[in-house]
Amino acid sequence: MAGRNFILFIFIFLYIFNFSYSKDFEYKFGRGFKINDVVIGGYSAFIYEHSLDNNYKKFNFEEFAILGFWNLNEKLKFFSELEFKDIFVRASNKEENRDFTLRKIEINRLYLNYIHNDYLKFRIGRFITPLGYWNPIYVIVLRWTTSNPVTSIEFYPRFITGIRTFGFLPIQDDSWSYDIVIQAGKQINGDNNSVITKDFYAFQLKKFFWENSAFGITGGFLKKKENNEKVRFVGFNMNVKKKKYELTLEYFYSRDKLGNLPEYSKYSYYLQGVWRFMPKNYLIGRIELFKDFSDGKNQKNYVIGYNFRPIYPVSIKVEYIRTYNELKEGRFNEWSNRILTSLSVLF
Repeated sequence: MAGRNFILFIFIFLYIFNFSYSKDFEYKFGRGFKINDVVIGGYSAFIYEHSLDNNYKKFNFEEFAILGFWNLNEKLKFFSELEFKDIFVRASNKEENRDFTLRKIEINRLYLNYIHNDYLKFRIGRFITPLGYWNPIYVIVLRWTTSNPVTSIEFYPRFITGIRTFGFLPIQDDSWSYDIVIQAGKQINGDNNSVITKDFYAFQLKKFFWENSAFGITGGFLKKKENNEKVRFVGFNMNVKKKKYELTLEYFYSRDKLGNLPEYSKYSYYLQGVWRFMPKNYLIGRIELFKDFSDGKNQKNYVIGYNFRPIYPVSIKVEYIRTYNELKEGRFNEWSNRILTSLSVLF
């Protein structure tokens, strides 16, 4: 925590220093404060969950994040994201309750970009793992649903601390992009992740077509920090956008090896459709499947959602999630039903 407080102090000092010498100051809702070459913004999210099976309820002021962009020069860009989590919680389970507090601070992102040109860029620090379609979106206000599909949390870490090389390939009118990411050793804020890794190596190739559509292939290797489990994974993703419709498909497959135990596999995919049936109003449908052959786990999720975006920086979401869980080929199986609602804002 002392390290995080020190970094927070450095951020505040730099922003105040820049503000003190500011000749260029403006604010745009959803775009943040622009102070000379620094932009300071953020986002927040409130989430309400209701289980229809046991009447469990939970309200969570889940996150309040501060974003900082600093254009050092034409080549160097600095970015930081500090997040206050679980600021206020009230739940049916009293042990989960939390009074208003800003003590739980996470460093989500902290990196430096070097832009040589459109074909060669470098990023060093802690950043979002740029794999698949869903994970790079990350911020709740920008994605279609409050919930995340299993593919985005089960197969690779949401964040990594390391080096990223990326850009476009000089072929077919720059319609191909590439990503190579490497993480070896300790991470910044390493325990705040979907998968906690010691080593991670991955790539992604993406082909853009039509105006806003893309198809990508992904592969990688990771070693988990806790038990040195080794995981090799491959995947593909496709996103097709039209004026009123959007279709997304994402698939991941992995082979996992822990010590002398037999190697096992798992896979997951989802198919999601979005329909803008009125201006600023969207209907979302998603089908997910996750299969883990180590314990026979079979999970299916069916999501029906509604997303209202009155203005770009604001999103109000409601979704119904029906989940089927099965273990050991039918020895344990159950259906569960819940409703998620959220209000999220960029500022």
